Amino acid sequence: MAATHLDVGLRCIKYLLCAVNSLFVLTGVMIISVGTTIYAVYENFSHFLDPSYFSPATLLIVVGILIFIIAFMGCCGALRESTCMVLVFAVLLSFVLLLELAAAIAAYALQDSIKDLLAEKINLTMHQYEKNEEAKFAIDFMQSRVRRSLHKICVFIVLNH
Repeated sequence: MAATHLDVGLRCIKYLLCAVNSLFVLTGVMIISVGTTIYAVYENFSHFLDPSYFSPATLLIVVGILIFIIAFMGCCGALRESTCMVLVFAVLLSFVLLLELAAAIAAYALQDSIKDLLAEKINLTMHQYEKNEEAKFAIDFMQSRVRRSLHKICVFIVLNH
């Protein structure tokens, strides 16, 4: 009788781990779709950024792929009851957690330098407005987005007062 309770408990853990990993698989797919959407929509802002800094969308896509692969490995490990796959899954998940913490710390530490870099690149691009057609398009695109955002803020303020 004790073996049956143990068997039921292990089966419950197995399917619970599989269900949680299914959510992580879906999360990975959603992160990939958000990254591709950001890349498609804000590709016009690449003129203002240094190529080394224009990687948030690419970073999201890579992280989404990693999460998808790791969660899929965990799901397969749980269904096959492979302790090796589950251990590799746990180690990789811990590694991803450490990478996320490092990215958060780096983003916080570098936020001022990124703001300065953006201001410098925007100023350089504005000086090329008349000479460079690509710079002109980038500035016009940025101003249209800012104008649209300001319009939404003004409408929100008027409606709430």
